[in-house]
Amino acid sequence: ALTRFKRHIQRAIVELKTDILHLDGMIIGSGEGGGACRCPKCVEDFRHFLVDRYGNDRETAKRRFGHPFMENVNPPLNYPIDSAPYDSGPFQPNWCEWVAFRCTWTSRILAEVAALTKELNPEVAIEINNALPAVRENESLCIGTDHIGIGHYTDASWSEDGYPPKLHDNG
Repeated sequence: ALTRFKRHIQRAIVELKTDILHLDGMIIGSGEGGGACRCPKCVEDFRHFLVDRYGNDRETAKRRFGHPFMENVNPPLNYPIDSAPYDSGPFQPNWCEWVAFRCTWTSRILAEVAALTKELNPEVAIEINNALPAVRENESLCIGTDHIGIGHYTDASWSEDGYPPKLHDNG
């Protein structure tokens, strides 16, 4: 899918001479509660992510998860089987790591898109609509994205959320 997406980007920049890429719905793997992907490849990538983070520090892994075998950790179950812990915060280790994995995954994909875009034409702006900067939901948890992770690769970010941050007349 990423290869096909890159072909579309190349066509837009090279053939159509666009000056801006608007990536609407820039959410990788869908949202929690809406079918966030947990296919075998995603589970494998999640486990590799954990091994990279904890593989050389089995004591920390054991303190965090109760065992040092990161290659056996599964992502938390998805709604409706097991809803994300929105009210209490995602403090369970597998939820914390799943959120970190998803944010890293989104940033990694966006980094590839940005690199290709800048290689083809460094003047093309990248704008995304992925619900940031929503303020009523935990977007890192809900859709696996964060400002810091994506901000380096985008020129603009916007949202159709009904509760955006804003500055009132009284400051």
